[in-house]
Amino acid sequence: MAVLSKDVFTKTMTPELIQASDVRAKELFEEYECVQALPKAKALTQEEVAPE
Repeated sequence: MAVLSKDVFTKTMTPELIQASDVRAKELFEEYECVQALPKAKALTQEEVAPE
């Protein structure tokens, strides 16, 4: 039987910890999106600076 993560967090974490976790998760997701965009930006820059 699956257990929802929300239920586990509610039982094991304080509301403050849950809020801090949510903030950190958002930061990490934004950082991940940025890192994913870097190769695309580099490719565009290379095409503009040194077209083949």
